[in-house]
Amino acid sequence: MGCGNSKQEVDSSTSITWATVTTEKFRLENISPIGNGDGWNSNTPRSPCVNVSPWEREVTDDLQETDSYDNGDPNPPIIPPRKKKSEAVPPPEAFAHIDEYVLKAPDSVQSSVAFLAQYLSRPAQNNMEKIRAFFRWIAHNVRYDTNILRKGKCGPQDADSVLRYKRAVCAGFSSLFLALCREVKIPCKVVSGIAKGYGFDPEVKITDDTDTNHAWNIVFVNGDWRPIEVTWGAGSIGEKFKYIKKFNEFHFLTDPDDFVVKHFPYIDKDHDKSHCYQLLAKPLTIEEYSSAICPHVEGIKWGYESKTHGQVVDMDKECEIRIATTRVTLHDLLCDLKEKSTGKSLTEHVLLRKTPGGCFSIKVTPPVTGKFELLLFGKVPGATQNKCLMTYTIRCHSVFQLVKPYPQHTGTWGFKADLETYGFKLDACKIDLVKAKSGKTEINMMVKPDVNPSFHLVHSQDKRQYLTQFFMAFIKDGVLNVKFRFPLSGYYKFTIFAQSVAVSSKERDHLGDILIESEDSNQDILPYPTMHSTWGLFPGATKYGFVSVPYAGDILVSENGNISMKFKVKPNIAVSFRLEHATAKPANLDRLLMAYVQDDCLHISARLPEVGYYKLNVFAKDLTQTTKDSTDHIGHYLLGCSDPCKDLRLYPDNYGTWGIKQIAREYGFPSNIFSQSSLTTSDAEVEMKLSVDPTVSTTFRLSHSEKDISDIDRYVFSYITNDILVLKIRFPKSGFYKLSVFAKHPDADGGASYDHMGNMLIESKTDMPGIKSFPTNFTSANDYACVLLEPLCGDIPANQTVRLRMTSESVLRIMINKKLYRKGDNDEFDVTFNAPRKGDSVTVYGSSEESGNLNSLFKFLCV
Repeated sequence: MGCGNSKQEVDSSTSITWATVTTEKFRLENISPIGNGDGWNSNTPRSPCVNVSPWEREVTDDLQETDSYDNGDPNPPIIPPRKKKSEAVPPPEAFAHIDEYVLKAPDSVQSSVAFLAQYLSRPAQNNMEKIRAFFRWIAHNVRYDTNILRKGKCGPQDADSVLRYKRAVCAGFSSLFLALCREVKIPCKVVSGIAKGYGFDPEVKITDDTDTNHAWNIVFVNGDWRPIEVTWGAGSIGEKFKYIKKFNEFHFLTDPDDFVVKHFPYIDKDHDKSHCYQLLAKPLTIEEYSSAICPHVEGIKWGYESKTHGQVVDMDKECEIRIATTRVTLHDLLCDLKEKSTGKSLTEHVLLRKTPGGCFSIKVTPPVTGKFELLLFGKVPGATQNKCLMTYTIRCHSVFQLVKPYPQHTGTWGFKADLETYGFKLDACKIDLVKAKSGKTEINMMVKPDVNPSFHLVHSQDKRQYLTQFFMAFIKDGVLNVKFRFPLSGYYKFTIFAQSVAVSSKERDHLGDILIESEDSNQDILPYPTMHSTWGLFPGATKYGFVSVPYAGDILVSENGNISMKFKVKPNIAVSFRLEHATAKPANLDRLLMAYVQDDCLHISARLPEVGYYKLNVFAKDLTQTTKDSTDHIGHYLLGCSDPCKDLRLYPDNYGTWGIKQIAREYGFPSNIFSQSSLTTSDAEVEMKLSVDPTVSTTFRLSHSEKDISDIDRYVFSYITNDILVLKIRFPKSGFYKLSVFAKHPDADGGASYDHMGNMLIESKTDMPGIKSFPTNFTSANDYACVLLEPLCGDIPANQTVRLRMTSESVLRIMINKKLYRKGDNDEFDVTFNAPRKGDSVTVYGSSEESGNLNSLFKFLCV
């Protein structure tokens, strides 16, 4: 089991190593950790390793480390196994029936070693399964005796005592396993040696004079000797010497080349006598064992290799450790750097990167001199937990004058997800570190057309949230381009999120983080509007009526504060906009924006009032959802202005495009009504004529951009004659006007409301304060196809006789001042009436019937 931090790796608590076993008389005393105390942290689980003085009794033959080496030895010769564990030992699931049987063993079979061995062997079909049963039973039932850590003493370690009390140190674990094997005639030996476990200090050199501190077994099965570590298979020591009872499969018949990472046989301090117990074709020397790195269990299992350094790293200012795993592909690497004297975490001074060939780079730049502990954790693809792989001791002798921390980050920099699932090409995997000069840089990545990423930017020391205003991203020709301008020097973390393009989901997943180092700051920069995604229209804009999207999302720079854009669209597009400044809050920004559709093209123009950057938000109705009336946010464009527009006259309120909607065809309007959405006059008056269905019922509303003209609707006059809708408008003031058009559907009943057909923008360049208004004409006048011939001024002289002339084929009678009139020849009414006093009004009523109610046709104001 490896040494590790239980908070970061649940299964990495430390393996237990313990007492020296020899053939001398022993007394238990003077127990102390190996080394000077700097090699381990009491808060980090480690395997106990101690020096043990002689016991007070003779060690029986069961505790002998070895039998004699002469030709009379009944055991097979000790030579390396012919096969790897993966070839010779069945996988754990093959022992499921044995494990289940063993874990249910009753207390009644534990009266003696012989009885226990007989019971445990009962379901076994071969020696391999018997060995498994012994290993599993001891690991499950015997606890490590932590009194040796707390009080410096422990109980007897012979097999019978261990079976009775269920507590032992390594000598007891190995002696009980030996005794069980002997009961069923399986060759087995106890081996003593030097273990790299609890208390192991890589700074202390292991030499010929180093005392042994652990005992384990080797066992002969299927024609080969194999090492087996019962003590470490049973559990581990956690914080404050708390024993953690947890089975560890790794220590069952471990491959010798893995076993020797933490175990060096050193029987009677005799190398010649001990080398064969390594079970290696080329045994390690004690110097090689001392200098070799000692990964944790998962590191051993995964083939951890340190390419550049040993376990103790001496450095000045900075160092780069390169590592790899030869047996698995690491998905990610994490670390924890702590100052040994204070326990303070300094992980923000470690840079983790993936390098070509599946290797990893760990760059350490401590801010202070001293000793540090660097723990590395790894995770394989599909795993949910990180496993502790390796612990380095770093001795830093000098540091840079100024050490800038990296942003808070977990794991290696760069991308971790399956990028193609999210629309990115594989070349993006290579980007993890970018250096910026003069406070600016850019990143380019190949992407698919339907990619929809979002981003976040943070500085390692400045936690301001508006840093998203200092980068902008857009996609053009299959390339995601991100441009940065940095207000501060130092390190930045640029995080990328995206939706899967393979599965329909609105959730955005974290794809990875890019580390950016800016050598300088760029103080003279204007911030962009806050934006977490790419500029431009989102993927799928075609279903909203856009046929082509010529603007990829790069900055659109104004000329003299004016911006113009043009898109190819479907004629029935329903789109609206909102304009925002990056930092300022100018009033009425949306009223400096105008858009219209003409000849299947959407035209957008804006007049920008201030220097800086603007966000143009685009909203549109999904044309595939016929029952949905609301609009969706479908994108945004970045506009730049260095020379503000001088003409800041406001357009009237309008939340979409100018012009008449396509639905107007259903109301009886001709197709040519869509050809013009705006017009300009210098004469303070316009007249429009449209061929319409004679049954169309319309009304109009006029408003000025400044909203300061009273009774403004009196300057609009319309009538229908010979299937021609005549619309006359007069403008008392220069500026922009909105003409709103309403109509009633031909199939609607008489009480139905009028529907909005659209708005037209009209600019009058002439002030005409004395211009005369029109009479108010009610919708009934158009329904009856009334044509007013005179008076065409809405104001009539008070207390005077006024002549009124009008024609209508439908109206049979009219009423003025409660007096009825009938039309003469040519369907014309020609009457005179007395206007009342000043301030009163005169309304003309009419009807198409000889009797009954009359409807309002026109109204005049007496002046």
